[in-house]
Amino acid sequence: MEYYLEVYEVVNILALIVVILFGAIAQKNQFCFDGGIKDYRETKSTKRASSIVIAMISAIVIIYFEVDLTQTPYLKENINYFTIILGGLLFGIGMIVSDGCSARHMVKSSQ
Repeated sequence: MEYYLEVYEVVNILALIVVILFGAIAQKNQFCFDGGIKDYRETKSTKRASSIVIAMISAIVIIYFEVDLTQTPYLKENINYFTIILGGLLFGIGMIVSDGCSARHMVKSSQ
C-alpha cells in the first residue's frame, strides 16, 4: 500500500523541522539581535552577532533564488512602506527599551 503526502502535510512537516532546528540553534547560541549588538559593544564578542549574520544570509539566499511569494496571503499589491518602516522601528525600540528579544522569548516560553 502506497501513501502519498498531500502538499499541506509536506509543508507542515518541513515547518516542524525548521522550527525545531531554529529552536535548537537559538537555544545553543542564545540568538538575539539586541544581545549581539550589546555583546559586541561591551566585550567585542561576535559570537551572538554571527547568528544574526547567518539569519541575514539565509534571507538573502531566499531573495537570490527568487522564491515565489506571490501566492502567500502576506504579499499585497499596494503596500504602505512608511507604516511598515515606522512599525518596525517602534517595535525595535520597544524591544531594546524593555531589554527583550522576541526570538529569546520564544525559546524561553517553549521550555
